[in-house]
Amino acid sequence: MSWFRRSEKGRKAASARKRCSPKRRKAARRASIKKGLGAMAAVAVLVGLVWGARRLEAHVLAQPRYQRIAEIVLAGAPDGVEERLTPLIESVNVGPWTDPTLCRRLAEALDASAWVRRVESVRRYADGVVVATCDYRSPGMLFQYGGEFFLSADDGVRMPGRYSYHPSLVVVQGVAGQPPEPGKAWTGPDAVAAMALFDHLRGEPF
Repeated sequence: MSWFRRSEKGRKAASARKRCSPKRRKAARRASIKKGLGAMAAVAVLVGLVWGARRLEAHVLAQPRYQRIAEIVLAGAPDGVEERLTPLIESVNVGPWTDPTLCRRLAEALDASAWVRRVESVRRYADGVVVATCDYRSPGMLFQYGGEFFLSADDGVRMPGRYSYHPSLVVVQGVAGQPPEPGKAWTGPDAVAAMALFDHLRGEPF
């Protein structure tokens, strides 16, 4: 019985020596090196593809058609409002239409304007056209204060700038309170009453 156990141990030791033979260790190292080289080659190919794609993109964007400024369209802007917003648009539209920040900057500039109640969307198209869709304020009435005219929108918000008398607009004279800052609503009781009357009579044929 003891002889059998010694023989069994001998076979296991021989098997272990065979598994750990130098040839097997070399083969394992070669396989490991091949895997490492394969992984490095894959990474190099990926880096090359990314670098090549960026160079191609830079080359394409350098073409004249991609360097011109955008054509900005204010969809649904009331008469006269687009003209008032032209300086604002020109201050934003100073780079190529492919500028990734253009839509965001345009939306922020429009949102800060008293002529815009709310920016709904700004979309850029492949032909270089940028379309801004907003909820715009329309001219409502003129408030006369201290010999000057101040334009109010249809919701009572004062518009920026100074104005002169125009027969197409209702003129409110004699308001006691000072005009609010542009973008703010008139809050004096006489101004509020005038706006309520204007809203009630708007659309009447007389």
